[in-house]
Amino acid sequence: MTSTLTQAGQTTIPADIRRKAGWEPGATLDWQVDGDKVVVRLMVPIEDVTTVRLARENGKLAFPSGFTATSAAIAEAIREERDSR
Repeated sequence: MTSTLTQAGQTTIPADIRRKAGWEPGATLDWQVDGDKVVVRLMVPIEDVTTVRLARENGKLAFPSGFTATSAAIAEAIREERDSR
């Protein structure tokens, strides 16, 4: 599938991709460049993010694998870790 980039930097995400990804109108997407790839992820509203505790991995604090959240959710998890000390 292909789409064209406009002068304004906009493109249309093909309907088949939107359906398979479950993206609805109004969805907020996070765009990241990873080498020669662009990764697009659906941002989950903070009210949909469950509480996540930091875990120790190789002696360092880390979020569980696959965890994606807003900066506010990350800040809250860090505050909780600090308060527990």
